[in-house]
Amino acid sequence: MRVAVTDGFVELDCLGPAAVVAADPAPSGVAVKPASHREYLITICRWCGHTAGVTRDDWVAEGSREFASLRGRRIDSWVGVEMALREDVAGSGPQFSEPAVPCLQLWGLQASLNDGSALSVGSYQDDACFGLWTDQEREFQDKLRDRGLWDGIYRWRPLTELPTGQVDQVAVFVDEVDGVLAEVALRIGGRPLLLIAGELWETSEGGLEFHRLDESVLVFTDPAAAGHLDWIPSRQGLVRIHDSGSGSVGSCAGGE
Repeated sequence: MRVAVTDGFVELDCLGPAAVVAADPAPSGVAVKPASHREYLITICRWCGHTAGVTRDDWVAEGSREFASLRGRRIDSWVGVEMALREDVAGSGPQFSEPAVPCLQLWGLQASLNDGSALSVGSYQDDACFGLWTDQEREFQDKLRDRGLWDGIYRWRPLTELPTGQVDQVAVFVDEVDGVLAEVALRIGGRPLLLIAGELWETSEGGLEFHRLDESVLVFTDPAAAGHLDWIPSRQGLVRIHDSGSGSVGSCAGGE
């Protein structure tokens, strides 16, 4: 949902789909209408001093609970939609990988669980930053299943390199400056998996920069590799807000 105001002042903070976005009854001059796919909302509605909706902490806590619910469940397979690192390389089309990039850059990914359900991971927007989110919207889930929908700089494929099996551990990290759900570290079938909200930016010289808190999902099967990269901004400001399970999830967060 999204709030549109014809008179007065409304401030929107895009953190996620909120059940309520305006006071009930809504003040005159406020219209509530559906937003387009992944235009997540949140809602801080300052209209004559009135604040409505959920807080940032509530939203992050809900996201953390969704990821934490994976512990003890079994993942059978993964699919995802990759976004190219470069749009065109020497006239040969999009480039989706290169040796210097130790991760996948995904528009979204979906885990199929052994109970027949699926968990889909994408991003949400909070002001100028993005965080990770388990998106249960039917439209998003359907897009992640539709191989024929994607072309150009996007491609759908099975992610056979990602670990499967029982989820033994889940750790969730928030960025202490911007307050978004920045990283999730998992141990699945004894193997680590690290998800980071971010994106690779191509420089004017043709190189690639690793940016955090951006709208793609960066997926590392070797979390230690993320620690050797130069991130913008730095990963030093991560706070662990949840950790369930036993064993180590690897060198997955908290510094380069």
